[in-house]
Amino acid sequence: MLSEQVQAGRIAVISWLSHGRKPSGQVIDRLHRQGFSEAVVESVVTSLQEDGYIDDLVLAQRIVRQRQGRQAESRAALNFRLHRLGLSENAIEKALPDEDLDFKAALELVKTRFSRQFIPLSDWAESKSAMENEKDRRLLRLKASRFLAGRGFSMLTINRVIKALFGIDSED
Repeated sequence: MLSEQVQAGRIAVISWLSHGRKPSGQVIDRLHRQGFSEAVVESVVTSLQEDGYIDDLVLAQRIVRQRQGRQAESRAALNFRLHRLGLSENAIEKALPDEDLDFKAALELVKTRFSRQFIPLSDWAESKSAMENEKDRRLLRLKASRFLAGRGFSMLTINRVIKALFGIDSED
């Protein structure tokens, strides 16, 4: 009886999985909505994981890779995103980058995102007054800080990036 229910659950989910890989959390939710018991859901998910239909670690690693470079997010933001998608805690912990990489990711993100604004930094001293230069630098620091905060980076990381790029601590 249980094996028949497990088979029915597998059939119900496999056709849905053919449209693309799904996290285990979404599969569990779908099976619950279809009325399968907890024991059946657990058996179905375990068998699908063993057969390679569900692999949370591969999905988590793919998402982490996609959220690098111009799409970079902090470790905390990635953690939240992966949990929201329904990936297992074990897969999330294995896929997330080290906390030390947050600074490097934030630094590269700001350099890439604001590259056009950084080009004139060397020209500021020659073409503008000291007050205009400081105003432009302060505006760029504010933009970069807000941008990083929106991507989930901590104030400690943001301050380190501002200090590295501008040689000062951020008061903003």
